[in-house]
Amino acid sequence: MYEGSKYRFNVSKITRIDWLNIFMKKTFLILTLLSLTSFCSTVEKERLEFDKAKLEFEKKKLEFEKEKLKTCGCSGCSSCNSCETVEEVLIEKKQKPDCVKEIPPTNEEIWALSVEGNWHYSPDKIKSKNICKGDFKESFYKQFSNTESYVAETQVPATKKSSCINNVLFSGKSQLYNLMFDKTAKEESVNPSKQEKSQILQEIIEYNTAEKGRSFYYECKPTDQAGKWDSCKCVLYASYEQGKQGLATRMKK
Repeated sequence: MYEGSKYRFNVSKITRIDWLNIFMKKTFLILTLLSLTSFCSTVEKERLEFDKAKLEFEKKKLEFEKEKLKTCGCSGCSSCNSCETVEEVLIEKKQKPDCVKEIPPTNEEIWALSVEGNWHYSPDKIKSKNICKGDFKESFYKQFSNTESYVAETQVPATKKSSCINNVLFSGKSQLYNLMFDKTAKEESVNPSKQEKSQILQEIIEYNTAEKGRSFYYECKPTDQAGKWDSCKCVLYASYEQGKQGLATRMKK
């Protein structure tokens, strides 16, 4: 019995040791697998980052080639002389801004050019100060004068001001459109017939009434000594697409 018990005791002891060894091996194996998984995740992440960077590079390369073909104007560029320097052109284009800013005209300059009537940038463009060299001067400015209405003679200055400005607009708009046409025709040496003039004037009116802000008053000032708006002077403006150049092109059709 004792020997048997001892034998059984040894067997039990060996079994527990084996179980501990197995547990430790399993634990080590699990830790090893976790470590490998983490390492693989890191490698996979790095590989994905590399693929992403590669795709970005290919995208930029394709964009560059597209611009190159646009600038060159030929498919293979083997016989296109401009393609030899296209890369320099594109680099220069990136270095230099597309818009060369211009200083907007002052109110005094607009008043001065409107004495005889002339073209300049639109009031919205002047106000925004977002003017680039080469932009079309699409508005024609001209000064006109008038007085307040008979009804407004005894009213407060604000009412007289509104009345005087409205009278300038009412009487000046038609003259403004005609002067815009006549001055452009003279300066561009164009002699349209009466019928053509009538048709183009109608187009000018339609263009200016199609959208708010294309034709209105730029600025008004009272001209009476007391400054009570008994009489006033306004700079009116009207517009045409691409300005003087656009109107001249229309006249030459």
